[in-house]
Amino acid sequence: MRIVVITSAVSPRLDYMLRYLRNRFGAESAVASRSMNGVKADLVIYYGNENPPPGTHLTVPDSGILLKGAVADKNQVVEALKSGDFILKEGSHYRTSMDFMGLGFFLLSRMEEYNRSNSEKDSLERFSSVDSVLDETGLLQIPVIDWWIKQLLDLFREIRPGLKLVHPGFELLPSCDIDTFYAIKGKSLLRSFGSGVAQLLRGDFDGVGDRLKFHMSIANDPYDKLELLVRDAERLERKLHCFVLFPAKRSRPQDRSGWDKNFPYSKEILKWSDRIIWGLHPSIYSNHSAKKILEEKKQLEELVEQPVEVSRQHFLNLRFPETYRSLIETGIKEDHSMGFHDLPGFRAGTSRSFYWYDLEKEEITTLKVHPLVFMDASVKHYQVTGPAESCELVRQLMDETYTTNGIFSYLWHNSSLSGFDSWKDYRRVYDFIVNNAEDLMKK
Repeated sequence: MRIVVITSAVSPRLDYMLRYLRNRFGAESAVASRSMNGVKADLVIYYGNENPPPGTHLTVPDSGILLKGAVADKNQVVEALKSGDFILKEGSHYRTSMDFMGLGFFLLSRMEEYNRSNSEKDSLERFSSVDSVLDETGLLQIPVIDWWIKQLLDLFREIRPGLKLVHPGFELLPSCDIDTFYAIKGKSLLRSFGSGVAQLLRGDFDGVGDRLKFHMSIANDPYDKLELLVRDAERLERKLHCFVLFPAKRSRPQDRSGWDKNFPYSKEILKWSDRIIWGLHPSIYSNHSAKKILEEKKQLEELVEQPVEVSRQHFLNLRFPETYRSLIETGIKEDHSMGFHDLPGFRAGTSRSFYWYDLEKEEITTLKVHPLVFMDASVKHYQVTGPAESCELVRQLMDETYTTNGIFSYLWHNSSLSGFDSWKDYRRVYDFIVNNAEDLMKK
């Protein structure tokens, strides 16, 4: 299928969206043209605000967002996202109610996260879900871009029944962040005793019991959960992505980790080499410093004895454009941080991967971004949702992803499976994710 977009708004941003749409539609090509003269296409989209030329199949209004250097007005974006039916029919012609290409670019480029005010930052300078246009419009837990793509594909099949449209089906992407590999193993009895006292003060009696069982050689270390995580990923016919916090310097309490270049259990890591995709979990300390990220990356590569080309930011701490530029500079090719720390959902309006567009440089980059739909800590620590409500939220998010042929990417920490600090109640949420995903895969 060849798609031609008739427009006068030729720009790097339009080129980016054409490349994105070509991949999403499974098209052979998607190109821009200023007129219909000599144009041969299976589908013609007019992108503009005048009368469409003869032969146009779909008209899309031009909001100006795709002009080079343009900054979208947040209020206008909110109003556009709140508009009614997406595709409207006028006689034999179709048009969209909104500039889905401009709005799609706004969401994918993360335009709203540039030049933030202090009120839009938390203590770690993260952009929170409450400040996003998708949260304001009630669309954060709906993959709006994926819904637009689905409706457009249905329309194209209707107006051109003979077209071959290739679209991937529902997929899973299981992952784990390992901040600390072991809770007790490798630590002195005195240090373990201190941690046990802290657990007692927090009322975590189960955690104290687990510590005693480990020291009595009755049970494994509570954080030793890779076997479970890997096995469940393989049930879903996927490899587990594991992102390891390997700080070059512990300048912040949040960067504390049991990993260093002298980690005594390296052989236990190597046995997973064929069953795990290892990734870097860059520390907060290294967040927008390519030099520090590279140092951490090299240390991890020495430990796992293989190149590391994927990452996810510690605490999902993304800052645009610094974080992604640093990752590119250090040889990271794919990043899995595109999710809000405080609420599950679709931070960029999609569950499917896309390439990052550097707004300041106005160029498409080589960094592939994988959206994160659900993280364990979001519902327990930020949203403060109980296990039953969390399972229902998982069901909703997974159904949205399944219906739009998306990728349900989820994150569960190995420490969260320990049962420490009331995580025991949330084990049912983890099991629900795996079991429900397996059922959907069988459909």
